[in-house]
Amino acid sequence: NKGIEINTMERESKKITEKLLEGISENNFGIIRINYAPELYNLSDFFNKIQNTDIIDSSIFILDTHDDVNLSLNLQRSLQSCEKTSEDFINRNKYNSIVNNYYDKWNNNLKNISIYQNTFDIILGLNNRECYYFDQNTNADTLVMNTLYCNSPIDFKKNNTCKEIIFIGGGKIFNQQAIKLLTTKILPYLPNNFNISIYGSICNHDELFVNEDRLIRKGFINDLSKVFENALFSIVPIIAGTGSK
Repeated sequence: NKGIEINTMERESKKITEKLLEGISENNFGIIRINYAPELYNLSDFFNKIQNTDIIDSSIFILDTHDDVNLSLNLQRSLQSCEKTSEDFINRNKYNSIVNNYYDKWNNNLKNISIYQNTFDIILGLNNRECYYFDQNTNADTLVMNTLYCNSPIDFKKNNTCKEIIFIGGGKIFNQQAIKLLTTKILPYLPNNFNISIYGSICNHDELFVNEDRLIRKGFINDLSKVFENALFSIVPIIAGTGSK
């Protein structure tokens, strides 16, 4: 009944262990979901202490690698080395290659995971390559799921008054890349009267919207619920980035 969120990048390993053990003992049961794989090195004290204890049997451990900080940094560095006007900036194959080659046997991140991977009951992987690795190297009891295919069906009720097509994004470089892809590779194939409303701080990047009147900048909005409610549909032309929205 009690949720505890711990940022393992800001705390010492022993303090993290104390907080987790306290939460588990108070509830007699825990669902422990660990996001951001690089932080596993900071949880070594916790994992070492719970081995061969009833905590392993009484709790559910979930590893969620889909928003991996190290991978995200690798992708950002690759993007920052390109001119935003260059074809390389939106080269999908280049970024797919970085993602697909990220997990191999020499990867430090993978070494951190491999020490404790059999502790996890469920592993939510980033891509087919990663899921294949976990399938081959974990116990048969471990459920490995690809986050690309975990979406549940949504009840969709058509609203004939909705007209707006939207893209929502902050100012991060992955969203800048998305706008560049939209203007150079998608809009040229669409009718001249096809407008897309852009929401979020991405609108502050004037250089991305030069000579493109069909992208209507609406700016940052605190409450997006009405925007989604009144939208015909939302587009997400993301190439790089490891987050999942």
